[in-house]
Amino acid sequence: YPHIEWAKDAQSLLAITFNGDIYSDESTSTTWRIPLDGLSVQELHTFPAPFYWMYLSPNQKHLAYKKRIGSRTNNYELHLASFDGSQDLVYIAKSQLEFLHWHPDSYHFVYEQWNIFRPFLGSVCDAPVPLLDSADTPATQIQWVDTRRFLYVKGPLDPLQGARELRLGEINGPSIPIGEFGGEGAYYVFNLEEAPLGQE
Repeated sequence: YPHIEWAKDAQSLLAITFNGDIYSDESTSTTWRIPLDGLSVQELHTFPAPFYWMYLSPNQKHLAYKKRIGSRTNNYELHLASFDGSQDLVYIAKSQLEFLHWHPDSYHFVYEQWNIFRPFLGSVCDAPVPLLDSADTPATQIQWVDTRRFLYVKGPLDPLQGARELRLGEINGPSIPIGEFGGEGAYYVFNLEEAPLGQE
């Protein structure tokens, strides 16, 4: 269950562990730095969120996490913090808030309101903007192709409510259709490492 990955200096491990009941929204998470010698382990900070609501940026400098506001509600705060907890601020508070993932540049990120599946592009230092026009929502299965383009599925989750379509979007630009989806559990797989969009 703990999230563990190599630090960028390749001389230590970074870990996020959980405290208390792993399935409780009230559980907390602690960040650690574990040097290769295993002797001088550093307990960095305990955050008021379960570890499955914590997301480390690709460059490991920023940590996003969501925290429920009130008991048994669907209202959340999205926090941006440093891994060691030295900085922590509330980025936005919304109902049905869901953090999706970091942008490859580790500066931007995508979140949505899961009741309407409308994604927003946030950033560490700027206010959020819609990732897509409202006409392109509901949008799901968002994956980055490169720093400007992303794949997503447009259309309702219930196949009985209409067709779904795979599209290629661009930040501050138009989107283009790729093809329609069929079937109840339709999804796509995109292999970025081998040949994104047919490039060798």
